[in-house]
Amino acid sequence: MNTDLVIIRPAPGAGQSARAARTLGLTPIVHSLFEAKPLRWEPPNPDLYDGLIISSANALRLGGPALTALQDLPVHAVGQATAAAAHALGFTVASTGERGVEALVQSLSKGTPQRFLRLAGRQHVDVLLAGMLIDTVIVYAVDPVPMPAPLAKRLRDGDVVAALHSARAARHFAVECDRMGCDRAGISLAVLSPNVAEAAGDGWRDIAIAEAPDDAHLLSHAAKRTRL
Repeated sequence: MNTDLVIIRPAPGAGQSARAARTLGLTPIVHSLFEAKPLRWEPPNPDLYDGLIISSANALRLGGPALTALQDLPVHAVGQATAAAAHALGFTVASTGERGVEALVQSLSKGTPQRFLRLAGRQHVDVLLAGMLIDTVIVYAVDPVPMPAPLAKRLRDGDVVAALHSARAARHFAVECDRMGCDRAGISLAVLSPNVAEAAGDGWRDIAIAEAPDDAHLLSHAAKRTRL
């Protein structure tokens, strides 16, 4: 049996990971265990802000018509996918960070008072920086869903690597594996960081931690594991 790569992250990230995995010779199986959905929200007065901070393309993909009220604000995006989504909607992207929202916010600090509007998901990391005001509006949610029977069957067959991109995903995956009777000893993990590995818990066949917290390094480890 070939070693398959299971991707459980929500769209559109799941599709991006699957395409990248294929270029590495991996066989991806996409079963998103999270569902992204829009929430109702009202845009504040854009004149109050110096720009938008957006750390996920989901905020733009699911933001809906209310986004048009903020069209004139420059976007500071985390990652190329988020920047591309902003461009596609007609926003001007002023900067693109690649090391997370904390690093992006730090790069925006100029020593003079600034105020930014952050469009975020319900599950997000708060960022505080002296001299900078950041108002957060929740525009979408990513909620866990039960593991489908076909995925559970494949996991029970063993010889599979699961890609885990967050601590939340790791905890949910572990709970669902136990609930569906999937033996952890037959499942390898490729995880984004040490805290994701910790969240997954013990008992897995093995755990490979990416050397840098990005999809490319995670998938590289997954590819090495499938060739053992």
